[in-house]
Amino acid sequence: MEKQEEELIRRKIKSNRWKIITNIFLIIVLLGIAFYVIKEIETFKMLNQDICKFCMEKTGAICYPPITPIK
Repeated sequence: MEKQEEELIRRKIKSNRWKIITNIFLIIVLLGIAFYVIKEIETFKMLNQDICKFCMEKTGAICYPPITPIK
C-alpha cells in the first residue's frame, strides 16, 4: 500500500515539475513577443498606413499596382 502511495506522490511531483517547466517556457515566449512588439512599434504603426510604400522603403523594391482586367 505504501509503495502505491509513494508512486502516486512521485507521479504528482513529476506532473507538477512538467507544469512548472511549461509555464516558465510560456512566460519566456510571451516576454519575447512583448519585447519584439515594443522594439518594433513603429513597424506595427506603419501597418495602418500604405503597406506597399513601407515595403518599398525597407527593401528598395519597386511595387506596381495590380493589373485589373479591362471591362
